[in-house]
Amino acid sequence: MTFDHSPYEGNEYLAKSPHNLTIFELRQLDDPDFWAWAGAFRKDVVHAWDELGVPVTGGRSADEIVDQFRRLATLDVSGMSALDDLTGTTDCILNNSTVGSVCNQFFPTMLKTKDIDAVSLTGISIYSMFADDSRLGSFVEQVRNMLVNDPFSFFSHPITMPETVDLRSWLVNEASDQDTRIWFSTKKAPKNALHVADAEMDALLGEGLVLPEQIVGAGPWHVRRYNRLTRIMDIAKMFRHIAGGTPATNFRPSTAKHLYLRFTEHISQTEKVVVYDPSAGWGGRILGAMACGNEREIHYLGTDPNPDHWMPDLGITKYEYLANYFHGNVRTHHRNTCEIFRVGSEDIADDPKFQAYRGKVDFVFTSPPYFAAEGYSDDPRQSHMKFRTYEAWRDGFLKPTLETSAAWLKENRFVCINIADVRVGDRVLPLQNDASNILLRLGLAKHPTLKMVMSEARLGSKETDRGTPTMRNFCKVNGQRRKYEPILVFQKLIGHDKMWAGEDLSPEMLEEMAR
Repeated sequence: MTFDHSPYEGNEYLAKSPHNLTIFELRQLDDPDFWAWAGAFRKDVVHAWDELGVPVTGGRSADEIVDQFRRLATLDVSGMSALDDLTGTTDCILNNSTVGSVCNQFFPTMLKTKDIDAVSLTGISIYSMFADDSRLGSFVEQVRNMLVNDPFSFFSHPITMPETVDLRSWLVNEASDQDTRIWFSTKKAPKNALHVADAEMDALLGEGLVLPEQIVGAGPWHVRRYNRLTRIMDIAKMFRHIAGGTPATNFRPSTAKHLYLRFTEHISQTEKVVVYDPSAGWGGRILGAMACGNEREIHYLGTDPNPDHWMPDLGITKYEYLANYFHGNVRTHHRNTCEIFRVGSEDIADDPKFQAYRGKVDFVFTSPPYFAAEGYSDDPRQSHMKFRTYEAWRDGFLKPTLETSAAWLKENRFVCINIADVRVGDRVLPLQNDASNILLRLGLAKHPTLKMVMSEARLGSKETDRGTPTMRNFCKVNGQRRKYEPILVFQKLIGHDKMWAGEDLSPEMLEEMAR
């Protein structure tokens, strides 16, 4: 059997499918026909995903992948530090660059990741919305809502007009355009959008300038336009929102590059640095390491037990394939290297090859699973499958992972852990505090936590009586309140291995050390 391990690109199979209907056609289907379309389209999606290795969302072309890799290698990442206006501290990482995100295309199972309910430890993924027959009704409901309301503005946009516009004349002119269609929506719109009040709508209906099927919800409305030739696969990114949870995301390679260079800048440029990533994830951090080749020589160590990432015919993992693909297309001053261990980070300390790096690691940097927030696969070695309660996961996975990280780290070197608390029902699991306490008990010195600003432009509208967001972990950058994810920063000080006895610390001592 011949395997094609190239990163997936555009989903040509679905683009050419007879079920790749236009938005206009789908909006006209009655219930029986829409259900029939949904069943047939889902089968096409599963075939493309399972047999051709291309998720429903598709991806960029090979030329675009190479272009992004080359731009990442030359990207200046030194200017990402930003001021938090709320605290007056320059502890934010503000990165608006998504260059390198095409590394997702080397991992077609990424959107099979389940958004796990941490109480029942079950979940659904974007893939299961297509492959699981019991999800057909939910699929129909969600897709129909998106086509009727377009809540994320994937295919339509509000019409903005001067207040003096004659609505009737505009509607007559618009009706003559064969390529566009309009509808009347109640979703939030800009203040200068073309609005229609109830009384005016009644008159327009009476004159036949508006048809009942063009109206969604009760007024007042604003007018939205879309191209009638737009097909469902033209807006395939909308399917990232149909599972009802949060789709899997990758660590930005450009942010990873920033952190590698930032936390090794005190090390001589003539030294090859060894970095260790206990949870290699979806390749964002290994790509960031390879892209540092013009600035620094790096040897990347990664652990990941996920069997989906093994290529048996090549005898390498997808991480190594990604690194080789990068070097096959990008020339850098140093050809940075990698070594991947197909073992969980809680068990890696027993691996003979990995033991050779004890005390030789220059930087530990990872983003571990947030207990059971995401199910990367159903393999029994996955931490959320192996440890079924938070306490068992903390003691059986997180603690030994951080113990190994501390033991393998050189003195005067850093650990950065991207980890945040998660809510389970009425309980907030204290991942951030527990990880900090483990590292403090291991004798590492705590530095101020970094705030990795998330990509959303601004926070939601829910606020306390004092006008602050109800959401945890928010900052204010360039006048906008933004959500962030914490990156814990710890350092193994010089003399640590001689003086640290690993004594058990009281909660009071831990609290004092964490300040």
